[in-house]
Amino acid sequence: MKKGFTLVEILISISISVVIGWAMISVLKVADAVWNQGEGLIDLQQQARQAMDGMIREARQSKAADMVVSGAGSRVDFSIPSASGIISYFLEVNDLTREHPSGAKQKVAANINSLSFCCVGGADCADCINADALRISLGAGKNVRGRAVTFPVTGSLTEQVRLRN
Repeated sequence: MKKGFTLVEILISISISVVIGWAMISVLKVADAVWNQGEGLIDLQQQARQAMDGMIREARQSKAADMVVSGAGSRVDFSIPSASGIISYFLEVNDLTREHPSGAKQKVAANINSLSFCCVGGADCADCINADALRISLGAGKNVRGRAVTFPVTGSLTEQVRLRN
């Protein structure tokens, strides 16, 4: 008597192998998507935090009288003792842009989809002369493999900087 596998046994084992392989590939695809989304979020967080830290560091050196918020809060201009001329921050096609000296633009962060400035303590957000602080809010977002990733997840990253008088 010959020993071996029957055709039915071989077909059943191939079917089971295909189902197991398909399940493994599905799990790996989901894991890859989650990994890439996490990487995209980390990238957004780093850019937003670095941009915010740079703006805070410079705005902290400014006097309230030397600060101007314009464009319905979308742009801030100020001067600091360590730099001659005006320093400006504004949003330009989803890039946070720093301009100093006039005409010399530098991209500070990419994928920034919202940016606003407001002088706190004055009559309104544009009244920086009587202000105590500058509130900076920004939000970042991009698509990673077809999925939208935003930082922060809800609202915007907001910091308040005390101004010199």
